[in-house]
Amino acid sequence: MNNFEYIIVTGNQNGGKYYLYKILNLHEDIIMLPEISFPIHLMDAFCPPVESLWNDGWYFVTFNGKTSTDDIKATKEWHNTWTLPRINKYLDPMDIARRCCNLIASSLQKPFVGDINTMWAIRYPVWRKILPDAKLITIRRKFEDIEKDIKKQWPAEEVDMQIQWRLKIEKILDNINEGLIVHVDNLKSKPEETIVSMINYIGADINKIDMDKAIEYTKFKD
Repeated sequence: MNNFEYIIVTGNQNGGKYYLYKILNLHEDIIMLPEISFPIHLMDAFCPPVESLWNDGWYFVTFNGKTSTDDIKATKEWHNTWTLPRINKYLDPMDIARRCCNLIASSLQKPFVGDINTMWAIRYPVWRKILPDAKLITIRRKFEDIEKDIKKQWPAEEVDMQIQWRLKIEKILDNINEGLIVHVDNLKSKPEETIVSMINYIGADINKIDMDKAIEYTKFKD
């Protein structure tokens, strides 16, 4: 990294990522982007050079029935999911990934930049090779609370599929034992202490955040 820090926030779907997104964006020196699909657009296109990392159940995502190691060209049917098809044949993927991060950071003109996405968890072994210095914050929420949200938000016939998908993500999150882990219960029960721990972990000035407003964002609706 140059004169900025890259911050990654990940967690399960319905797991509380957007609470951290809102809180961190209150800080004067931090800007977080909401699910810009950087992990999908970039890392899937670069999958072949690092495919040896896909083991122990990490790689289970497919697109339209094909894995990202298939020789696929971008088409309209892909809805721009495959934005960088097979460019690893001509360019060094790690270099391109770092250049993309540098471009994002330099255009935003902030000392701390990053984005939130569940895909950071799913692609964990790949992006850690590409971004070895990035700060990682993972938020964890009780699975029964995630289940309650799913039952409220999804039609009955889709609930089980959504629960199974989030259970897969939970297993992935269980294997990520680095960075800062924030528990939703702590965010609710001791908000100021938890927010301070996040800002200190990132390395930003705690005096540059509106703490009263940040605490308001920790009031989860169960």
